[in-house]
Amino acid sequence: MQRAASVSLTFDVRLGHEQCSGAAGCRVLHLPRYSPDFNPIEMAISKMKRLLRSLAQRTVASLMKAIDTALRSVTAAEPIAFIQHCRYAATAG
Repeated sequence: MQRAASVSLTFDVRLGHEQCSGAAGCRVLHLPRYSPDFNPIEMAISKMKRLLRSLAQRTVASLMKAIDTALRSVTAAEPIAFIQHCRYAATAG
C-alpha cells in the first residue's frame, strides 16, 4: 500500500522538522526569507511613498491632500502588473 506524499513547508524555522524526515517518508521544502521585492503590496506602497516624498508637504492639511493624491496615483491596471511582476499567476477580470 502506498502512502500519500507529505510535504512540510518552512519559513526559516529551525525547530520542528525532526518528525518530518526522509525516514518518515516526507519532504521538507524551505521557503526563502521574506523579500519585499516579491510582495505586490510593497510595490504599490513604494510608488505612493515616492510621490509623497516628491510632494514634500509640511502641514497636516496639505499632507492629507498629498496622501489622497498618492492613493489615487495607483491606477486600476497596476495591481495586476505588480502581482505579475512578483511572478504570481494573475489575470485581469
